[in-house]
Amino acid sequence: MFNDIPASAAISIVIPMYNSEKHISQTLQCIVNQTFQDFELIIVDDCSTDNSVEIVKSFSTQFGDKLNLIIRNENNGTPGIPRNIALKNARGKYVMFIDSDDLIVSNALEML
Repeated sequence: MFNDIPASAAISIVIPMYNSEKHISQTLQCIVNQTFQDFELIIVDDCSTDNSVEIVKSFSTQFGDKLNLIIRNENNGTPGIPRNIALKNARGKYVMFIDSDDLIVSNALEML
């Protein structure tokens, strides 16, 4: 981050997502359970054709304004572009990349 851009969270968690309905709820639950809560969550959906977006939306009450779901209207086939889109929207001092099927321990952000 540039020093003149104020951070709104200590950590921006970036998740690119495409057809992740089998795993995304477990990944999101790992984030809900974090001991360190000063984060924002940016999920960029790359035109999923399954229920991934609906699952993420079902977590909106647990994350509140920490969740930023960006839905692309064109699939590019790799997670690179969604990650770059998320980076452009990230306001955290630090950035953590995880995939939509990753599980992290409950103190991962605290250790970071």
